[in-house]
Amino acid sequence: MVNKLAVPDNTILAITNGSSLEAIRNALGSAARHEFTIRTTNGEYTLISCLVFAGDGVNFWLLFHNTRLAKIIWPLSPEMETYPYRGTTASRIKSWNIEDTDKIKKTIGSSGLTDDQIQVLLDDTRRADQTAGKSGNIPSAVLSGFDQLMAPRMKDDYTLNQQLRNQYDGCRVNLGMDVQEVEKLFGKPLRVFHTESGKTVRVYGDSRDLQVNPAYVFSCIAVVFDAHEAVASIYSHEFFNDDWKRAGGNQ
Repeated sequence: MVNKLAVPDNTILAITNGSSLEAIRNALGSAARHEFTIRTTNGEYTLISCLVFAGDGVNFWLLFHNTRLAKIIWPLSPEMETYPYRGTTASRIKSWNIEDTDKIKKTIGSSGLTDDQIQVLLDDTRRADQTAGKSGNIPSAVLSGFDQLMAPRMKDDYTLNQQLRNQYDGCRVNLGMDVQEVEKLFGKPLRVFHTESGKTVRVYGDSRDLQVNPAYVFSCIAVVFDAHEAVASIYSHEFFNDDWKRAGGNQ
């Protein structure tokens, strides 16, 4: 099941600019993850991500303009902040307002990667893991202890996680859909709130905590509706702010 959530080198290297969003999602299968869809004055943009087998895995972003692949991008680093923790400090991803599109603008403006650059990134990751002594295999001593006891729960959680990833897939939503069409896909929202500019945000997803590697765990979705109750943008995965799920969170 986990093996389906990443693809080998040759799959990502075979992708060419100009290919359709549908064709690339079919090629990537379960490894494709929606990040955002938004309409700008220059047209519609959709970003998906894909994990590639290399050491612990390498993540790439694929940006589509009007449903055609424009470029493959190296992911932008999230903006971090420190906070007090047990007498010291810790780091976390900084919360942001849903109408703050700076990261999206930077993503759209990012330089695309060539096949040679992609190969170098994959090779560098493998060498770094080999230097660190990572084999990519789970030691049998670990499996004989805690993980064996947790195996039935983990198997169930990974099965449920895959179902939730399929259900709460932002690529299922089209710009311009109305509330009823979206709720046919996702059911009732976890939360509804309004932005300062008068847009309505509906957050869809599941609140269960699953025993799943964070690299593979499903994401909630934030769907933004304009004043006419039509979908204006969709955010998920690395472009979803967990604070949006909580009343009083950053909106």
